[in-house]
Parts: sequence; C-alpha cells; structure tokens
Amino acid sequence: MKKIILVLSLFVLSSCVETVVVGVITTGVLVAREEKVSDTVADISNKDKIKDYIKSYEEKNHIKNKFDDVDITVIENRVLLTGTVESEKYKEKIYKVVWESEVKAKEVINEVKIANKEKKRNKVKDIAITAQIKTKFKAKRDIKSFNYDVITVDETVYLLGIAQDTKEMRLTANVASRVKGVNNVVSHVVLKSDKRR
Repeated sequence: MKKIILVLSLFVLSSCVETVVVGVITTGVLVAREEKVSDTVADISNKDKIKDYIKSYEEKNHIKNKFDDVDITVIENRVLLTGTVESEKYKEKIYKVVWESEVKAKEVINEVKIANKEKKRNKVKDIAITAQIKTKFKAKRDIKSFNYDVITVDETVYLLGIAQDTKEMRLTANVASRVKGVNNVVSHVVLKSDKRR
C-alpha cells in the first residue's frame, strides 16, 4: 500500500507561527509540528549532509566504520549524537567532525557512549523501549508527541524536541522514565518560548 505524505504549511494568526502539517493518508493521521516548513526541510537536509561529511571524513582518514553505530537526530538545527563508538578518542572526534561540517549547527549535543566490549548493545530492546515511549506520548493529551524524537541507547532514553510548557517538558521525562527497561532519561527538550529557537 502506498503511503502518501502530505506536507502543508499553515499560518496560525494568533501567534504568526508557521506550523508544519504532516499527514500519512493511509492511516488518516494529521500531525502539526512546532517548526517552520523551511526548518523541517533544512533539518532533513542537514542530517544527510552530516552523514555524508562523516563518511567522507572516514574515507580521507582511513578510519572506515568507526562511526557506524552513531545516530544523528536534528531538530531546528540542534544536533543530537547518540549511539556508541569504540573509544573516547572517537567520541571526541565525531563531535569535532560534526562541528566542522558545512551544516553550521546551533548546538551539537554529544551523548555518544563508549561501547562496552564485554556486553553487546541490545538494539532490539532499545527499539522496543523507544516504540513504547512514542506510543505512550501519543496516548497523552498533554504531550504533542510529534514535536519529539526519542532515541534509546543501552536502556538510556534521550529526548530531543519542543515542549509547549514546563508541564509538558516534565511529563515527557516522567512518562519515558516509567517504561519498563529504562535505566535513565536524558532530556534535551526546549520550551516553545525558548530564545534559542
């Protein structure tokens, strides 16, 4: 079945904030995101540019596959790095490489962990935790779930997004922390009114 993604922009007259409306027709779901259309497009493009720059860097420096387990999340040009690398040297290096890229990020948040050689990362469990949190966010009326990205690495949950108010900001962390298997929640959520936006 084909999924048609619909992207519309609306002007909210009361606040003159452009809102992105993304809908998947086959599920009948419409989502309004607290981000300008141009920012959403830029975030997607910037994520791709960062990935390309990292691959290019690896090839030039003959260190292939050192950053394969690093995930990149971008919201409003705030870059969150999660996942694992084999040493502190590569954790520092990925951070510098992202700052050196052409993206000109507002912020780079380095939450990359050093891989535990004795314990393999349980990606299936991490994916299940992320799915449960996203489902719980969608079920809560007080959480605009579409404004958040949820990433889980070794049972630590990272939240990146935009909260309407402090109540919603606290609620997202609280909901995430109550999911079975979660050991820690790290929130990089900003308020809708934050001047950094």
